[in-house]
Amino acid sequence: MAPWAGTGDRGRVGAAHVAVQFGCLYTALADGMPAGTTALIACSSPLVVAVVAALAGWERLSPLGWIGIGLGVVGVVVTLADRMGRPPSLGALLWTVAGLTGLASGTVLQSRLRTTAGPLSVASVEIAAGAAVLAVWAPCEASLRIPLTLPAVGSFLWLALVTGAGAPVLMFLLIRRRGATATSSLLFMVPAVTAFVAWPVLGTPVSVTALLGFAVAAAGLLLARRGLTPGSGLTPSPGTTPLPATTRRVPAR
Repeated sequence: MAPWAGTGDRGRVGAAHVAVQFGCLYTALADGMPAGTTALIACSSPLVVAVVAALAGWERLSPLGWIGIGLGVVGVVVTLADRMGRPPSLGALLWTVAGLTGLASGTVLQSRLRTTAGPLSVASVEIAAGAAVLAVWAPCEASLRIPLTLPAVGSFLWLALVTGAGAPVLMFLLIRRRGATATSSLLFMVPAVTAFVAWPVLGTPVSVTALLGFAVAAAGLLLARRGLTPGSGLTPSPGTTPLPATTRRVPAR
């Protein structure tokens, strides 16, 4: 599949990346899916992205890179080892897998967008498309009323502004510059970083497994980034013809 772009294309990517990912994952949590298990499945997205991109011939990982991806998954498992639980139902598990599908497919499709628009412009279209889908979906699930308490309003603002708007802009920018696999591999660090943030915010001590998981995931991230073949995952600029995979080069800095 050649790089492509357009407002409609960006809208479809946004529906997958925003609506399917967040809608399905939050539905799974509402159905009783343990947060640790949900995080484990969602943070395995780099493995899915790497496999899809490699099979499609869009990105190439050396054996060192595949070892890094494997270590990253192990690091996530170790970090969440004491917080995982069995899915309460098949439905909750399927919602979680669907959320993983949205995250991985959105990341891969985002890497194939070919546009002169900046990250803010791309993000605005994709977030708007995802919000439109969720605006129809959400009322069918439960009440939209938010309790007027500081924790509830603070959580809503964090989800809306930081994870819902700021994070996608940064992610789209990184995908454009580094490629899908290198960007998604940063998700390996999310559980460990969350554990560190929970210490001062929630007063939850950092466990030994979180420290060990952080070290393993960091090593996996480093190896995964080093294992990308030069030029792999870079989307050609508009108006140019992509070079064959065997001759594509990264300009010297």
